[in-house]
Amino acid sequence: MCGTYTDLVAGYADDLVLNSWSLEHLQSMVNLIHLVFNEYGLQINISKTQTMVYNWQRDDGEYPTSIININGTNLHNVNTFKYLGVWMTYDNINIGKREIHHRIICAKAAFAEHKKLLTNQIINLRTRIKFLNGLVRSRLMYGCHAWRPTNTEIGLITTTYNRFLRTMIRNGFRRVNPPDEHTQSDDEKEIESEEEEEQQETDWRYVVNNQRLYAITNTISVFEFYQQQQSNWISHCIRRQNYDPCKVLTFYDQKSKLIGRPSPSILQRTINASQLDREDYIRKCFQHLL
Repeated sequence: MCGTYTDLVAGYADDLVLNSWSLEHLQSMVNLIHLVFNEYGLQINISKTQTMVYNWQRDDGEYPTSIININGTNLHNVNTFKYLGVWMTYDNINIGKREIHHRIICAKAAFAEHKKLLTNQIINLRTRIKFLNGLVRSRLMYGCHAWRPTNTEIGLITTTYNRFLRTMIRNGFRRVNPPDEHTQSDDEKEIESEEEEEQQETDWRYVVNNQRLYAITNTISVFEFYQQQQSNWISHCIRRQNYDPCKVLTFYDQKSKLIGRPSPSILQRTINASQLDREDYIRKCFQHLL
């Protein structure tokens, strides 16, 4: 239940991805596809065809602008690439800041599109929460089962989702003790004594904290949802055949270590969240207990 798997070609409709460990092999695959397409009167759109080097390290030197060509025309080697709605970066095998910000923008756009529905106080709150999770959270957490985010990235996602929830309830943004909101002239501000400022203790905390917010809306945090999605995905992979690519890659033990703080694998993250040892977790996955 441990090994490597090399997937050379991945395709969805007319979007093809070629994977290779060497430039020579990649160039030969592109040449072969170019020849086959010509036999059927088809052409590769060079303006829409790009390359990217995965897991590029700083010690490898300057990132190349082009690595292969099609019929003598060099292809642009990019730093980031969007495939099937997900942004991938050349130097980050995890989720990456680009994809996190893209998810947040998509979720905000979806919330703005359905804001009249989601903030309509006439509709029951639980019904509106179901619409929120189906229309907005689905975009915010798209592909989260394969994420390996940092604490900062999780914080950005959580803040965005909590803001949606606070917008949907009454007094969701009310503070415990905010400063006075009445406007003052410059002369009045100068006359105001320092003693009065010290007596007024400003408290920017929300009256409805996050735990109470989840209780009112009868929902869970996006972090808990992220853990559930990963647990379901890992359990699904474990129950597949041992030769299945998803399972082989799930149990792949990477020998080479990357520069920087080590990031635990998706399997290790899920096992740690379950508070079980590795053998017990795998056994319960086979028994459909997780």
